[in-house]
Amino acid sequence: MNNLPVIKTGCMEPLFNISIYRFPKEKDVFTFRIELDLKKILNNEPNDSGPCLSLIVNRSSLEELAVFFNKIYQDYQLSKKTM
Repeated sequence: MNNLPVIKTGCMEPLFNISIYRFPKEKDVFTFRIELDLKKILNNEPNDSGPCLSLIVNRSSLEELAVFFNKIYQDYQLSKKTM
């Protein structure tokens, strides 16, 4: 991962951190990396690198993943407001 350029990184606190990397010689191939922040989720303690998942995807799959994880985040925020 270190040699791939990061094109986007973001934090959807307290659930996960997302990074998107582009392969230098491939126009439509990306690595989508999601990392859970377990301490923050379970104990409200920051800065824990939890399990990580990296997927190699094309552009359309990347867009679908972004919609999927955004929906998870929105549902989480909505559930916090109703508690």
